[in-house]
Amino acid sequence: MKISLAKPSLSKEEVKEIEKVFLSGWVAGNGPTGIALSEEMNRKYGFSYSLPVANCTSALHLALVCLGIKKGDDVLVSDFTFPATGHSVLYVGAKPIFVDSHLDSYNFNVDDAAKKITPNTKAIICVHTFGNMCDMTSIKSFAKDHNLLIIEDAACALGSSYDGDYAGSFGDIGCFSMHARKNITCGEGGLMTFKTKEMYELAKKLSAFGQQRAFERTSSSELIIPVFEDLGYNYKLSDISCGILLAQLKGYNLKLEKRRELAVYYRHRLKEVPFLKTQVIENIENSVLQAFVCTVEEPYSRNRLIMFLREKGIESQIGTYSSSEQPVYGVKQDCPVSKSLFDNSIALPLHYDLTKRDIDFIIEKIKEFPINV
Repeated sequence: MKISLAKPSLSKEEVKEIEKVFLSGWVAGNGPTGIALSEEMNRKYGFSYSLPVANCTSALHLALVCLGIKKGDDVLVSDFTFPATGHSVLYVGAKPIFVDSHLDSYNFNVDDAAKKITPNTKAIICVHTFGNMCDMTSIKSFAKDHNLLIIEDAACALGSSYDGDYAGSFGDIGCFSMHARKNITCGEGGLMTFKTKEMYELAKKLSAFGQQRAFERTSSSELIIPVFEDLGYNYKLSDISCGILLAQLKGYNLKLEKRRELAVYYRHRLKEVPFLKTQVIENIENSVLQAFVCTVEEPYSRNRLIMFLREKGIESQIGTYSSSEQPVYGVKQDCPVSKSLFDNSIALPLHYDLTKRDIDFIIEKIKEFPINV
């Protein structure tokens, strides 16, 4: 018996959408299917504007470029996150200032940000950790007080909500991932969301080498010869990938209901395991639960538990990283809570094909885990 950590949920619906794209004759980036995907995202989640892009890393990089973040600027960044978040700041020549987490929610700690803000700080990148949304009321108030821009790293949070609004609606720009481990996937992909048409148009141009998009040129009744006014990038998402995402959206709510049901059952069964402490989520209905993550309490070892479960046919993994601990960023920054989460958090299996019987098996094996394995 093998239980996977994560597993993309794909069906014949994705194949049908890919076939439509093939028959349309437009398989390149940001064509008619990409436009249809943006329209559906805007309708479903209330975004003013959205743009499919190659992945969430390119979305974060492009967001910083569009907002004018550059060399000499500092950016306050959630520390407990995959390093792509911090990498995006380095791409524009700015300096990431890593902000510690709350021990319960794993999210951006505004009190720590207040201690670390500098005269050069221009923006915040807050991460909705594993789909659990940050305290956006506090973050927006802090940003307003210090005249800071906000980028939501909502890589794991498509469909998560806070105070009645969806992730990606709070910041100046929102960035999402459609990677294979995310709840909605096309293998590799991303999405950007915007409040203003001006910012959307700029990102749209910069995502296609700094020119007007090819589909718009070929669809025009006039001859349009593009002019390259800006240094852009090839961050487009193919219409093939956009077609897959359109199919994924159709059954997304049912998949989220299943994930929440499994998470509630996990929490119930984990009452029998005193050395595992689950991430605190105030209202599980507001989270998309991209991963089910716990911390392993001393004297038990997280790393040994991962290897123990592997021997039992159960795939697990570390929660995510303390970015400030990674050598690429140079001098280490003080984020003790995030460091503890990095050292002790474990992601347990959670996906659409998982069953309660699987969870029962996982919990029983965890209960067999000895302190000195």
